[in-house]
Amino acid sequence: KIPTNFKFITYNNEYNIHFFVLNSLFFIKLLDGNFKQENQITLEYSNQSVEILIEYLYTNKFDYHNLNIEIIKELLVISDQLMLDDLQKMCKWILILKN
Repeated sequence: KIPTNFKFITYNNEYNIHFFVLNSLFFIKLLDGNFKQENQITLEYSNQSVEILIEYLYTNKFDYHNLNIEIIKELLVISDQLMLDDLQKMCKWILILKN
């Protein structure tokens, strides 16, 4: 088993993440020598949105069919904040299709 070495922290939960899934410009800048902090980030979003984000980071997909619009909108904001362009595009398309 590969040890986890990064954490997403929400209001009431912590999620252990592997560095190898953190492949956006946001994480590259966060984790390089100039901006290096503790190996964690606080995400002020719902646990459901963060769990979907993690699923996406590991698999490059998520099941959006049963998600409500508010969760998709929250994922859109998260993807913008974390510079996850593909997830951002996916959320925009899902919002168009659901409207």
